[in-house]
Amino acid sequence: MKLKLFLFLLLVCIALYSLFNDRIGLAIAIIPIFLLMYLLKIILYYYKKKE
Repeated sequence: MKLKLFLFLLLVCIALYSLFNDRIGLAIAIIPIFLLMYLLKIILYYYKKKE
């Protein structure tokens, strides 16, 4: 389970990196990035609660 979470976070980091490299995409991507961060906080909160 932890490996899957790690791979998911790695994938998100790669996606964010590619978005930040595209300057036009950066302006468009700001809102989805904040939504993703918020979603990750919720997922991690429930994940910690389970253990």
